[in-house]
Amino acid sequence: MKFKTSVMTIVLSCLFAHAGRAQQTDSADLLIRNGRIMDGTGNSWYYGDVAVRNGMIRQIGRLGSMPARKTIDAKGLIVCPGFIDVHAHIESSIFEKPSADNYVHDGVTSAVTG
Repeated sequence: MKFKTSVMTIVLSCLFAHAGRAQQTDSADLLIRNGRIMDGTGNSWYYGDVAVRNGMIRQIGRLGSMPARKTIDAKGLIVCPGFIDVHAHIESSIFEKPSADNYVHDGVTSAVTG
């Protein structure tokens, strides 16, 4: 199943808000496969899968044939936590567009403003 990059960015940004490795699960609600994982630790990226269950990341790694209700093939895409915009000019525009779609579509999950 193919997704547009902006949709993938939204999904991945939301998921990595709860990033971390956890205990293995038997199944996942969402399984993101074959992505280049950049986990935010400063280590090099690596290929792997991300299993999400009950809205939280449950496992990261090579997850083989783990069953999932929905699977996203992230081949050729980067899977990473959301980005922080430290130079945002969001003061007035956030009231005009409170969902901040223009930021979320670029993977920004936090903004620092004056």
